[in-house]
Amino acid sequence: MNYIDKEIYLNKYINENNIKIKNLKLDKLIHDHDDIDYIIKLLDINFKDPMEEIFDKILILLNKKLSKNLSELKEICYNIKNSLIDINTLLKRLLNHFILLQIKFDKKFKIIKMITDFNYLMINSYKDIIYLEYFFLNLYKIIHE
Repeated sequence: MNYIDKEIYLNKYINENNIKIKNLKLDKLIHDHDDIDYIIKLLDINFKDPMEEIFDKILILLNKKLSKNLSELKEICYNIKNSLIDINTLLKRLLNHFILLQIKFDKKFKIIKMITDFNYLMINSYKDIIYLEYFFLNLYKIIHE
């Protein structure tokens, strides 16, 4: 389905279901996502994108004091591993988030290097959940140093 077909279909869906959305936001959804069913789910008020949910949990974890019990970290890594979330997309979002933050350049550089190293490790990894936990612990360390 091309862009115009999606737009026509979604506008019809929006009108039938009395959904209020700005044209700019609809254009962005159509541009960012290929799957029409997924866009319809995003239009639903109660639907929360799994990527967004995990991203929020990661940011909460990284911004609070890390306890000796790493159960939250393990749970997040387990959910990432067992979901259909693309780890590269998640890494891009994390990278974008930390680049836009007002932090020192050397921290940004360390975060970028760590993300690229982690991405390389994930290519041929056997136990990728261990690398995920290691990645988030190192990210926490860089942020809080």
